[in-house]
Amino acid sequence: MAITQTGGGGTGTGEVTTSLILDGTVANADLANMAALTVKVRAPNSSGVPSDLALTDGHAAKRVGTALVSGGYGPVSVSVLTSGTAATYTVPAGVYRLKVRMVGGGGGGGGGDGGSSNVGVGGGGNAGGYAEKIYSTTPGATFTYTVGALGGGGTAGNNAGTVGGQTLFNEGGSVVTCPGGAGGTSMAAGTTVLGNAGTAVVAPTGGDVNIGGAASSRGWRLSGTLWVGSNGASSMLGGGGLQGNNTAGAAGTGYGAGGGGGNSDNTTDRAGGDGTAGVIIVEEYN
Repeated sequence: MAITQTGGGGTGTGEVTTSLILDGTVANADLANMAALTVKVRAPNSSGVPSDLALTDGHAAKRVGTALVSGGYGPVSVSVLTSGTAATYTVPAGVYRLKVRMVGGGGGGGGGDGGSSNVGVGGGGNAGGYAEKIYSTTPGATFTYTVGALGGGGTAGNNAGTVGGQTLFNEGGSVVTCPGGAGGTSMAAGTTVLGNAGTAVVAPTGGDVNIGGAASSRGWRLSGTLWVGSNGASSMLGGGGLQGNNTAGAAGTGYGAGGGGGNSDNTTDRAGGDGTAGVIIVEEYN
C-alpha cells in the first residue's frame, strides 16, 4: 500500500502524520530518515492504547507478545547477582529478553582428625547445581531471587562440612531452583580405611537446562601414615578447593565450588576448606 500526502498535518511534500493512518494497515512503506522515526503502533491482533516504537538504523519492528519492539536483538548489559535473600531484580529499560545462568552454593570440605600415626581424612565438598533459562519479559518487570550461601568447611577434627545454600530465581511463582552442594564427610583418625566424600548430587529444577553439581573426589586412609586426599568439586562457574597436605583444605574459587578436605597424620586436627557462594548472571537483551 502506498501512502500519499492528502493534506492536513504534514509539513511538506511526502510527509504523513500518524493521524492519517492510525489503525490502518501499511505494507512495504518506504520511509526516509529512519534514525529519527518514532511511530505509534499496536501489534497485530492486540488491543489497547498504541505505544511509541522508536526504530534505529538497520532495525526492523518485531512482535513480542502483544507489543511491537525494535528488532535487531542483541546483548545490552549483564547483571551479576552475588548476594540476597528474597531480593528483587527489576528488568532495565529497553530489555525484552533475559538469559539467566545460575549456580547453587558449594559445600564445605570435611575436617581431618589428628592422631599419632593414625591418619584422618576429610572429604571435599560437592559443587552446587547449575541451570539456565530464557525469559521473554518487559522493562520494569520484577523477579525475586535468592543467592545460595557458601557451605562452611568442617571445623578441625572429625567434623563434616556444611551444605551450600539454594539459589532461586522466581518469575511470579515459576521458580528455577539450584540446590547447594553437600558438605564433605570426615572420619575418626585410625578407625577405618574407608574413603570419604560428599553425598549424592541433586539436580536443579525449573530451568531450560538443569545440570546437577559435580561430586567431590574421594579421599582414602591407606594406612596409619599414608592417605589420598579429597579435592572439592568444581562447578560450572568455579574451581574446587585443593585437598590438604597434612594441612587444612583450601577454599573453592569462583562460584558454587566445593571446599577441599583437610587431613592429618599427626596429633594436629585440620579444618576443611569453605565452599564458594552461588551466583545469578542475568544477560539482558533488547
